[in-house]
Amino acid sequence: MYEQSFKLSSSGIACVSMDGQMKLVNPALCGLLGYDESEILTVGYFTLVHPDDLKAFLLQIGLLNKQDPSAFKLELRMVHKSGQSIWTTQQLSLITVDTGQQPLFHVHIVDISLQKKQVEQALITSQKSLAEAQKIACIGSWDWDIRKDEIIWTEQLFSIVELHPSRVIGNSNNIMNFVHPHDREIFQQKLELAMSSGMYELECRLITAKSRIKHVYIQGIVIMDEQGTPLKIQGIVQDISERKQSQALLEETYDRYTSLKNYNPDAIMSLDRRGFITSANPAAEELTGYSTEELTGVHFTSLLHADDVSLMTGRFKLLMEGKHIKRADIRMLHKDGLVIDLLVTLAPIIIQQQLIGCYVMVKDVTEQKKRDEMLRNSEKLSVVGQLAAGVAHEIRNPLTALKGFIQLMLNSNQQVPKYLDIMKEELDRIELIVSELLVLSKPQSLRLKSMNLKDLAEEVMTLIGTQAIMNNVEIILIAEQDNYPVYCDPNQIKQVIINFLKNSIEAMKDGGIIKIHLQEASAGYTALCIEDQGCGIPEEQLSRLGEPFFTTKEGGTGLGLMISHKIIEQHGGQFFVTSELNEGTQIEVRFPLPTEGILEGDGAVLVDC
Repeated sequence: MYEQSFKLSSSGIACVSMDGQMKLVNPALCGLLGYDESEILTVGYFTLVHPDDLKAFLLQIGLLNKQDPSAFKLELRMVHKSGQSIWTTQQLSLITVDTGQQPLFHVHIVDISLQKKQVEQALITSQKSLAEAQKIACIGSWDWDIRKDEIIWTEQLFSIVELHPSRVIGNSNNIMNFVHPHDREIFQQKLELAMSSGMYELECRLITAKSRIKHVYIQGIVIMDEQGTPLKIQGIVQDISERKQSQALLEETYDRYTSLKNYNPDAIMSLDRRGFITSANPAAEELTGYSTEELTGVHFTSLLHADDVSLMTGRFKLLMEGKHIKRADIRMLHKDGLVIDLLVTLAPIIIQQQLIGCYVMVKDVTEQKKRDEMLRNSEKLSVVGQLAAGVAHEIRNPLTALKGFIQLMLNSNQQVPKYLDIMKEELDRIELIVSELLVLSKPQSLRLKSMNLKDLAEEVMTLIGTQAIMNNVEIILIAEQDNYPVYCDPNQIKQVIINFLKNSIEAMKDGGIIKIHLQEASAGYTALCIEDQGCGIPEEQLSRLGEPFFTTKEGGTGLGLMISHKIIEQHGGQFFVTSELNEGTQIEVRFPLPTEGILEGDGAVLVDC
C-alpha cells in the first residue's frame, strides 16, 4: 500500500541520508526536477537545493538529528536540471533505522512556483495600485529604520520634493533638510513626542529641490520593540498645496464678501426662498431701525408700505421662478413709522446650481427724490420764464408798432388807411401767438380710435395740395402696403402732418419734391417720414428745435413745432429730425402699435420740449 502511494503521489518524495545521498525517489520528484530516476540517484540532494537556501536547509537537518522524531516544514528553492529555480515547500521528518546504521530523513516536496508567482504578481499589482493611488492623492510615504539609520522613500515622495527617484540611505536628518526653516522646530517637537506616544501629525512647509515651497500634511507612527525602544518610524507626506491655495482663495473671497457687505453704504439683506430674512448688514440696521437679530426670521413684506406689498411680492415670485427682475421704486416703513423711498434691486443666490434665495440691495433715495422734485419744479419755472420772456418779446414788437401808429394818428387830423392795414397785421400776429399759446396750455382731449396712417396722409395731401402746386412743389406718397395701423386722434395727427408739410414747402423756395414714406417697422411701431429738398438746417441749430420762439422761418413763432411735439408725445410717439445744409431735411415720426412700446432711433436728433 505505501509503495503504491509512494509511486502515485503527485508530490515529490525522497529518502535521503544525512550526508545528502538519495536512497529512494518517486516519479513525481524526477518529473519536478527534470531527471530520470537513475540520474537523480547519482546526484547529491544538497546539490539540488539552491545555494542561497542551503544553509537554512542544513540547519533544519541538524535539528532533526537532535530532536528525534520531530518534523519541520520550510520553504526553499530547488535547482532544475536546466538550471531554473523552483520554489517548493518541504516537510522533513526523521526515519527510524536499525541501530548502527546512518540515519535517514524523509522529504515531502510540493511545487509552489505557480503559487509564488501569483503572490509575487499580486504584490507587484498591489504596489502599482498603491503607487497610482499615492500619485492621485499626492501622497508619498517613507520608512526610517532607526537602528540602521536608513530611510526609504516611495516614488511619489521623491516627486513631491522634486528629486529623481532613488533609495535614500544615510543621515536621518535628510528629511529635515527639506522642511522649511520656520517649521523645523515644530517638526522636531512632533517627532520627539512621537517617540513616547507612538504617533504624530502636523502641517508644515517643504522647500523642494527646485526651491519651491509646498504645503504638506505629515502623519506617521513609531514602531517599538517589547521594551518600548523605537525601531522604525513610518510616515506619509501629502502635498496639500492646492488645497491650501483654494482655502486661501476661499478665505479671501469670504473676507471680500464680508467687507463688501459690512461696509457697503447701501442696505443688503438675504432672503430664503419663502421670503424670510436670513441676514442683514449694518446699513440695513441703520436704514430700518431694527437690529440684525430683530430682522432675522421676519418676512420682508412686513417692512414695506402697504401699497407696495403686492408689487414686491409679485417680483419676488418671478425671481424665484428664475426670471430677470428690474429695479423698483418702493416705500418702506422705518421702525419709528417714517416712510422711506427706496430703490430696490433683487439678485438671485445660486449655490451648486440651486436657487436658494435672493439678495435684496436697497438704496435710500428719499433725499434724492426731494432733490429731483425741486429740480423739476426749477425746470418748470425756467421753462415758464423762458416762455414768458419769449411771449413778451414777440408781443412787445407789434405793440410798439401799434402804439407808434396810434400816436401818429392822434397828432394827425387825417386817417391814413395804410396805417390801418399795418396795424391789423400786427394785431393778427398777436392773435396768432396767443392762439398757439392757448393750444400749448390747454389740456387736449383725445378721441382715440384705430386708423390707417395712409388714409390720413392722403387726406392731408388733398388739403395742402393746392398750396404745394402754387409753390411748384410735388408731394409723393410711398407706401408698400395698404394698411398702416395706428391708434390715434385723426384730427390731431392730420394737424401734425400739415405742420410738417407746410414747413417743408416754405423751405423749398425754388420748388422740388417732398416724399412721404410709410413703413411698419418690426421693432413695434408705424413710421411716417417726410423728406424735402429744402435749404436744410445748420447742425448747430438742430438741438434748438422745439424751443419756444426759435424758428428758421421768416415770420415764424417756433410754437408750431412745440405743438406738434406735444401731440406726438400724447400719442406715445416720438419724432426725429436729421438735416444737411442745402440738401434737405428729413422728419421721422414713430407711432407705437396698439400693444407695443416706443423705440428710439439711431443717428438722428430726438426733439424734446
